[in-house]
Amino acid sequence: MKGLSNRTLRPLYRRKVIKTLLQYGPISRTDIAAKLNISKATVSSISEELLKKNLIAESSIAASTGGRKAILYDINRNGGYIISLEITPTYISGTLLDLHVNMISDTCSETNKEYSSSFNIILETINSLIKEMPKEQPIIGISINFRGTVSKDNVIKYFDYDSWRSRNLLEDLSKHYSCLINLNNEANARAYYNSVHLDNSDLTLITMGTGVGLGIVEDNQIYLGYHGYAGEIGHIIVEPDGIPCPCGNKGCLESYISTIEILKRLSTKKNKAITINDFKYLYSQNDIDVLEVVNDFYKYLAIATNNVINIFNPKYMILSSEIIDSIPNFIEIFKQKLNSKVSDYERLIIFSNNRSGAIGGAYLLLRDFFDIEFYIKNGNK
Repeated sequence: MKGLSNRTLRPLYRRKVIKTLLQYGPISRTDIAAKLNISKATVSSISEELLKKNLIAESSIAASTGGRKAILYDINRNGGYIISLEITPTYISGTLLDLHVNMISDTCSETNKEYSSSFNIILETINSLIKEMPKEQPIIGISINFRGTVSKDNVIKYFDYDSWRSRNLLEDLSKHYSCLINLNNEANARAYYNSVHLDNSDLTLITMGTGVGLGIVEDNQIYLGYHGYAGEIGHIIVEPDGIPCPCGNKGCLESYISTIEILKRLSTKKNKAITINDFKYLYSQNDIDVLEVVNDFYKYLAIATNNVINIFNPKYMILSSEIIDSIPNFIEIFKQKLNSKVSDYERLIIFSNNRSGAIGGAYLLLRDFFDIEFYIKNGNK
């Protein structure tokens, strides 16, 4: 970097100092300077700037080995707050988090089929969480994590309800809030959460709920594709002339492995509404209809998972589904279905943290707020 001015280097050093605080805090200025191989004066100047903005705080005083005790610094958990929303065809949830991404409060409401009515619910959700923040602290950003197809220019391309399509949710929210707002596909937010918690590793995640989504993280970045909606695996056709899908096609993967479609199929077979708890019980009783549906679930999920592994060659392959959570010994049985000489991955993980979308969205927002290449969790390598 010889020849670059301090003005040019300062933003770079600022990002490096923030990442070091995220990864190693509480930490002294001397240790930050040593890890980054930059001068202590530069670290002191940047830390003073961050202290004035209330983004970092004195955490504690290190034990002395002789001489003056070192002051330790950390990201100020109370220096601002994040609101992270999850928007699905069935519910709109909101979570308030601090700068250490600790959850403080949450709320949940039913989604309305009409966009205008649901938009009012979104505003009410955000405003109710803002009221729970300490008045002297700012909201640094709002993360919207959407279970649907959104383009790179933040336009909704596909959602279960027609009135939502072609809307620009981020633009609409920007008329009400002046803070940073980001919009993510929910599967991507969940994948990013898992990547952060697995030492920022490359991975793919298939999530199965009201729909089916694929999140792809490579080199600490979410793979979006040209238009921004890579990973719409739920609408690949696995059975020509199969079950009709709301998207207009027949035989989409979503119709065979999404939780909501499986429960619908069972409800039709049983001539009554079947819940996930009913599913668990019927499976434990070896109910013939449930076993038939589960057999299809194994079959089509194995096809999808094998294809994803062969295309992306991830370090980790993650599956998230209430159906999976309801099947004892699922992973042992499923691995037999993946018995292929070319499918290679380090680890298959079954994951069921229902708040991972909200937290992953908060990580993505902090990445943008701090202007760093990727979010790194305290303790990561």
